[in-house]
Amino acid sequence: MQVFVYGTLRTGASNDFRMKGATSLGAATICAKLYRVHQDFPGIVLSEDASDILHGEVFTDVSAQHMDALDRYEGCDAGLPKSERIYQRAITTAITETGALVEVYVWEYIREVDEANRISSGDWLR
Repeated sequence: MQVFVYGTLRTGASNDFRMKGATSLGAATICAKLYRVHQDFPGIVLSEDASDILHGEVFTDVSAQHMDALDRYEGCDAGLPKSERIYQRAITTAITETGALVEVYVWEYIREVDEANRISSGDWLR
């Protein structure tokens, strides 16, 4: 499986160790709006507007067990009541640095967002 990460899971960020065992394909973008949903972590809302560019990284070779661990980390595992979930796993298309289109899983924030907390650069690490 392939995943797109945009926040603390990116290479060099505070939780990049959680991607150990997966292979980075490098920088990529998706169409989404980026928000600071907590002091220490971001959330996104997927968009169909091509001007809503979110910067991140694509990883491949992500096993089903690794995906389960990422779901638990993101607060969307099946064992958690829906009312307590923070993110949902979604499928979207990423554009890699080489221009390739790649279908990826991404974790989308499912709670209410405040437009005042939108990060207009679309890059959590900047």
